[in-house]
Amino acid sequence: MGAADQAAKVFVAQPDEASGRAAAEQAAVLALADYGHSVENARVEVSCDRGNCMAAGSAVTVTVHLSVPLPFVPFSKAFRLNASQLHATATQIVGRFR
Repeated sequence: MGAADQAAKVFVAQPDEASGRAAAEQAAVLALADYGHSVENARVEVSCDRGNCMAAGSAVTVTVHLSVPLPFVPFSKAFRLNASQLHATATQIVGRFR
């Protein structure tokens, strides 16, 4: 899923972790919206291999989880019937020079 890849790339380009997380989530939402998936069905997780995600050489991993609902099912949304659960992961290394 390209959403995870784009989110990881955007994260490492930000000046701090808070803006990195916000930018990664926005990038994932935009990528999923391009394919008609709603934000309510997606979840973005960010993890780092070091305590400081923005330290040079740190590996930042973004995982995007997506629930794909069954199309044309005449039931209430309360049932939350899904056709599939997708998970995609991408990792980027924070560069020394940003």
